[in-house]
Amino acid sequence: MLNREHVLRTAIAIADAEGLDAVSMRRLAAELGTGPMSLYRHVTGKDELMTQMADEVFGEADLPASGPEEWRARLELISRRQDRLHPRPAHGRSPRGRGEM
Repeated sequence: MLNREHVLRTAIAIADAEGLDAVSMRRLAAELGTGPMSLYRHVTGKDELMTQMADEVFGEADLPASGPEEWRARLELISRRQDRLHPRPAHGRSPRGRGEM
């Protein structure tokens, strides 16, 4: 059954495997075995899809209750946890798009 969660999980899986540039409405629809227009019942477009993917991914990581007091060290800890949840694709390219952090 096609629902928002399934759409987001599939889009995240594509990004994890092939990089963020590989995620498009057409590519996502093909992976889900449906037409691209059916995705617009769940997201208004690619920008919203990317925003919701980020919300979903960042919501997965447990933020440390305690840890380093220095903000950079804490941010690095969070980043390393996030990278374990969603590692870079096998070909070494970052799953992020050009110019994005």
